[in-house]
Amino acid sequence: MGILDYFSHEMNRTISIYPKDEESFDVEGRAIQSFASSPSASGVVAAIWEGSSAESLVADRYKAIIDAVSVTVPGVAIPDGAKVITDDGRTFYSIHLDDIMSLGEVAVTGLQNGK
Repeated sequence: MGILDYFSHEMNRTISIYPKDEESFDVEGRAIQSFASSPSASGVVAAIWEGSSAESLVADRYKAIIDAVSVTVPGVAIPDGAKVITDDGRTFYSIHLDDIMSLGEVAVTGLQNGK
């Protein structure tokens, strides 16, 4: 039995992942965030936790900046800065991908609420 088996009953959401495009700048030199027009992965099965449930799964340095976490199967990489859209239409931006205990069995990504 792997670590992910403990999360299986909560893996009831799907997400789409839109990687960040190359950074560009407006005429005043401000960075413009842009994302791929089509997802690099869609229909990815995930658990999404918010609040204290999310904070318990990330390192202390990320607790103040995340609003949620996604738990996905190994091999699903959500790159830092990517836009993540949930099956209910909510938008998040990824902060940090963590391979729990470096076992390659479950990936946890910190998320910030999108606009």
